Amino acid sequence: ILSEDGARNVRYAPYGGNTGFYYIKHNTRTVWFTTSFVYVSGDLMKRAKSHQQIFVQLASEHAMMYGLKVKTLSKTHELLLGGYEYHMHGSK
Repeated sequence: ILSEDGARNVRYAPYGGNTGFYYIKHNTRTVWFTTSFVYVSGDLMKRAKSHQQIFVQLASEHAMMYGLKVKTLSKTHELLLGGYEYHMHGSK
């Protein structure tokens, strides 16, 4: 589960999630995803200059190839202030 970032450009598609908060449930698919992320993210982050972009791209790849389920909380989630709400309305 990712928090909503509000970014709707192709760089963060298709989830628009913010990696400032994410929740990962332990199972075989998520272990493979996080292991893959650790192994491939370094060089890719240097090129993209974005942890978030690489995380979302890899999550999308794993969703298509391995059935990883990825969800993004809504912008106006009651319990968690996402990146979009934080930057638009402050952290009051």
